[in-house]
Amino acid sequence: MRPSVNHITGGFLFRRWDKKENREYKLTTGMNHNQQLVTLQLYNFINMKTIFALLLTTLLCSCSSQKDTVKFEKIIFHSSRCFGDCPVVHLQVSKDKSLLLSKLKSTRMAKMVDGKLSERQEEYEYFKGEVSNGLYNELLTAIAKTDTVSFKGPNCCDAPMKSIIAYYNGKRRHIETMFPPKHGQELIDVLYRISKSENLEATNEKFKIEVDTTAPDGL
Repeated sequence: MRPSVNHITGGFLFRRWDKKENREYKLTTGMNHNQQLVTLQLYNFINMKTIFALLLTTLLCSCSSQKDTVKFEKIIFHSSRCFGDCPVVHLQVSKDKSLLLSKLKSTRMAKMVDGKLSERQEEYEYFKGEVSNGLYNELLTAIAKTDTVSFKGPNCCDAPMKSIIAYYNGKRRHIETMFPPKHGQELIDVLYRISKSENLEATNEKFKIEVDTTAPDGL
């Protein structure tokens, strides 16, 4: 019932519509003015909490339904260097939530030695770990959002190249982008956050993560 102040009787008026009898019922209770105001405030507070709870439930159900549409196998993420301070990351996340990660630790630039140019040397550090439930769910939701998103766009100039190889729903998708669209950026942000997980363990195993040198999908 929707309450309102009945200034004529000095009471509190509740209104309820009876669908069967197609009429409105009114019930007035005797309350002074202060009691009326307190009751109205309490009603509005409860009503707002109910609305918030419904909106939150709708949002959670929406995220859950998106996540449930993805039959995830694994995803691979590579992020290249740039002219600035861009992390070089090679990441693989599997459906059992396990992850492999290698990150560039240091670079020894090429230089002239005895009249010859030496090769640039890069040192990587390797980690293993497990993705948290929260980040894993965010990953599945982000993948679902990008399923039909086009990543076509300019790949120039000073930005890291982000490469994604995703296996899900029985297909393989290969993406390369410097400046991804909105939902694409959400997916990349989740992958970067996974690469910064705190529960990673360093390993001496120098594993290799899949790379794809062919043209990405759609090009």
